[in-house]
Amino acid sequence: MRVTAAQVSAAQIAAVIAPGTTPTPEQTAVIEAPDVPSLVVAGAGSGKTQTMSLRIVWLVANELAAPEEILGLTFTRKAAGELAERVRRQLRRWWAHEGTVVTAAAGPTVATYNSYAASVVADHALRIGHDPGARVLSEGSRWQLAHEVLAGFDFAQEAPSSAVSTLVGAVLSLSDSLAEHLLDPAEAGPRLAGLGEEFLGRELAPGKRSYPKDLSDVAASLRLRASLVDVVARYRERKAELGVMDFADQVMLAGRLARVGAVRAGERARFGRVILDEYQDTSVAQLDFLHSLFGAGHPVMAVGDPNQSIYGWRGASAGGLNAFRDTFRTRDGAPATQLHLSTAWRNDRAILDAANTIAAPLAADTGLDVPPLQPRPSAGEGAVLGEYFATVEDEADGVARYLARFGWADGEERARPTAAVLCRKRSQFGRLSAALRRHGIPFEVVGLGGLLSVPEVVDVVAALQAAHDPTRGDALMRLLTSARLRLGLADIAFLGDWGRHLAARRRAPGGTGTPEGPESPDGGLDAPELEADEVDERSIVEAIEDLPPVGSTWRDSRGHELSAAARERMSALAGQLAALRRATYLPVGHLVAEAERLLGLDIELSARGGAGARVHLDRLGEVAEQFTSELDSSAATLGAFLDYLDAIDEHERGGEPGQVDVATDRVQLLTVHAAKGLEWDVVVVPGLRDGSFPTMAVKETRGAQTKAWLTGAGALPFPLRRDYRDPDGSDRLPALEIAPGADTADVLEEIETFRRAVARHEVAEDRRVAYVALTRARTHMLLTGAWWSEAKQARGSSIFLDELAAAGRIGQADTEGAFSGAQPEGDNPLLASPVTGQWPADPFAGLEDSRRPALEAAAARVRGAIEAPAAGSTEDVDRLVELLLAEDARRRDPGPSEVPLPVAVSPTALTQLVHHRERFVRNLRRPVPREPSVAALRGTLFHQWIEQHYRQTSLVDVEDLPGADDAAHADETTAALQEAFEASEWAARTPVEIELDLVVPVGGVVVHARPDAIFAEPDGFVILDWKSGRPPATAEELRERELQLALYRLAWATYRGIDQSRVRAAFFFAATGETVEAHRTVIPEEVPTIVAGRHSGSASALQPAARR
Repeated sequence: MRVTAAQVSAAQIAAVIAPGTTPTPEQTAVIEAPDVPSLVVAGAGSGKTQTMSLRIVWLVANELAAPEEILGLTFTRKAAGELAERVRRQLRRWWAHEGTVVTAAAGPTVATYNSYAASVVADHALRIGHDPGARVLSEGSRWQLAHEVLAGFDFAQEAPSSAVSTLVGAVLSLSDSLAEHLLDPAEAGPRLAGLGEEFLGRELAPGKRSYPKDLSDVAASLRLRASLVDVVARYRERKAELGVMDFADQVMLAGRLARVGAVRAGERARFGRVILDEYQDTSVAQLDFLHSLFGAGHPVMAVGDPNQSIYGWRGASAGGLNAFRDTFRTRDGAPATQLHLSTAWRNDRAILDAANTIAAPLAADTGLDVPPLQPRPSAGEGAVLGEYFATVEDEADGVARYLARFGWADGEERARPTAAVLCRKRSQFGRLSAALRRHGIPFEVVGLGGLLSVPEVVDVVAALQAAHDPTRGDALMRLLTSARLRLGLADIAFLGDWGRHLAARRRAPGGTGTPEGPESPDGGLDAPELEADEVDERSIVEAIEDLPPVGSTWRDSRGHELSAAARERMSALAGQLAALRRATYLPVGHLVAEAERLLGLDIELSARGGAGARVHLDRLGEVAEQFTSELDSSAATLGAFLDYLDAIDEHERGGEPGQVDVATDRVQLLTVHAAKGLEWDVVVVPGLRDGSFPTMAVKETRGAQTKAWLTGAGALPFPLRRDYRDPDGSDRLPALEIAPGADTADVLEEIETFRRAVARHEVAEDRRVAYVALTRARTHMLLTGAWWSEAKQARGSSIFLDELAAAGRIGQADTEGAFSGAQPEGDNPLLASPVTGQWPADPFAGLEDSRRPALEAAAARVRGAIEAPAAGSTEDVDRLVELLLAEDARRRDPGPSEVPLPVAVSPTALTQLVHHRERFVRNLRRPVPREPSVAALRGTLFHQWIEQHYRQTSLVDVEDLPGADDAAHADETTAALQEAFEASEWAARTPVEIELDLVVPVGGVVVHARPDAIFAEPDGFVILDWKSGRPPATAEELRERELQLALYRLAWATYRGIDQSRVRAAFFFAATGETVEAHRTVIPEEVPTIVAGRHSGSASALQPAARR
């Protein structure tokens, strides 16, 4: 029986669930709030998750709602999982205390906003004629599809200098914005074009003779956006054709369904109580959806913090939290009740004081009563330190030294305080990660954008770029100048001249670009010298693949020849890039792994060891796999993937809140936006300089530099946004008002006024970002900045640092008066003297604890052992025996170490895995080349001859094969093999395929099969494998070989999309002229078991072969 008044108090529930704790008066008011719409303003770290879960237990304990009648929504899967688990645990404790028997499934529904919208769409989409089973695209799949759609449009005139990645990003941004603000492309396009016209045709200001470029640029940008809306419309159509949608579509569709009476009534009846977490981050479309379902007095509790509203750029509604009380009124029309949580359970006092100081100016703008955070009763003092360095290089080094104080650089396996470095922009990551690496501090760059600054990731991406696009000389230079190749300056300069030489030949009349043409008398360039910008962009990439022949006398313009070491290293790199190009048929995820393997990074990182050695490359692999996991694989090309990475690299903000777990074994480097919802013991916030954080230069005397919505290709102008104005008509966002008769000077003045207003708006947004950063730390915080970066002009400290220093909220880390002193005298030290460095680069230079001494000592011992005569002592023999026994033990029981398989596995390799697994794994771990044999050469020559018989072009010239000089010994036998083939039934038949490369995913494994020949038959196909020898002497040998043919059958059937029963397979043994058919089949599910070693490979698993 339900009751209408509470019988169990919040304090009683807390005593059972968390003995020894008592809710604060604020928490009690929230837990026991009446069943009317209510807004809870909960400051950072104020225990809102615990309070929300106790609220749910209180509702259930007092029989005001059954568990399944309660809905809780939040933003991230991580937050939803944590809240759901906490509620389930607390309900179990309460029920155990009460002796209540419930079903295991009893509990509230806790989900993300998007997943709840998805469930409504899945349940009711058919009501409005939509597919309820439409798949939701990942970010990578969205990119692929938009990339494909954009290819059908021509923007050469409207955006001649825009990269494809920029335009794709703009299309996706506009698509999301239109969906989030419930705008149809058919409406948005004309409105954008109309806005553009307002900036054209204005009367020139007195004394002006030409139209201002600033106005023309704004008009051109709006025209471009109006055209891009056509792409958005086609993108929506394409999603509908494929039966897919993205999150923005899902929420927009859910909003339409929420206005269907039956849907609204059903959801309100299903969920009698609703709790909305992180309400300040909801978008216009989400607010429309939620209000349509749960408005009109439904018991909704929204929990949020206006000071943490930092996702306006991502679609969060401006003023959404402020408007809740008016939007969700009670049944009698009264505004929603406002409650507070203001005790900070996370931060120590010094950190809390600093956060309150930064947040104080925001109070006037929120429209809400937001009390400052109060310390918990047991709060420690904490420490907020700061230092303003001369240069950003000094700053990065100072950050690393500060973290070293907490034991992060000692290399020992022990507990340390958790630590993070929170940046306003990802462009800060490179310098900071280099400093952490120099000091030996283990770290992780969190987020895909920051990931692209990690050296090993940069190398892999550069290799993929150089292999895919011959114009990416920048990517090639990254590899050429790496510590791995260590080319000298003279060899780099030689390569540049050689590239110009090839380009000049190609441009000369009748030129081919080949090196065989005549050389100039001095051995240098033999065609007119070309300026750098006239050289074909492909020249440097082509140059390493077409180096001067060995023994060539060609010299560069400085008279230098290519050194032997450089030739060897360049040739090796050219071979690696060629191997990558040959592998472009593979999925992108496998290409990333192949690039890693070819560059030797897998071995390097394994040798490095330590916490998170592979974390960055593993993350890149995951991103690549996700990119290819949906849609047609033809859209998931390497080019599209690289464009996707370029766009992410360009996008500065990035990061979803709380999508990562706090690490205990490494320092984490991430953006403030990505850190929201997380906490660490120690936090560093670097880059607190004017014009960096905040991004608007508050102390700058020139005009505001913000673009606002005026020129961004993906920006939706404020007047088109649904949250532009409050219901009373007042502006939530800065307005640009242009009078009809204004001349060009008037318009420019209005634009400047508007930009200044937007700049103030953006500084307020950055103030909230700073508040979020400060409240991530529990006990210790360091705030830093620097006078000089790469710019000539010095920049003073951020207004946020100034305010904290003026309030006495920060102590000095090392230097007295860091924030009150005047600008240092002199020029920028980073620009005052030429940049110098050691070339070739020393990979160990600058490391605090360099490995060079240990490596040099090890190398010396190896050289000494090689040069020293064998001592022959008993001790030496005993030591050698010990080593041999240990090696034998490791070979017999290799332990848990893993050996990565090749990217694509051949049937031959899979056969070896079944029948000779240890030998196969040993060869993978330590490959040993096989000695060339006459039998192997005979087999190769026989295959070549059959290809020629069928008038196919051989992939390899016989004369180029290793050991070709031994052919004379095989002539007589080869002729006999040819005669046997010509006498067989196969000689007179015409194959449909010869030496076909089949690369097919089977059971999660990529199988790379290359059957010798495939013939069509009336009822299907037959696969032939040519063998130059005799049939196996034993049944066991024959059974081994049959597995290879079974895998060929599976690969061909998968490739053709037919049943295996329509595919036969057989060996032709030329030495005896026999055809041996195999009946063995393999189903896709067996392939992973073969790789994992769970396949028996026993005789009983194979069918006997039939001879004829």
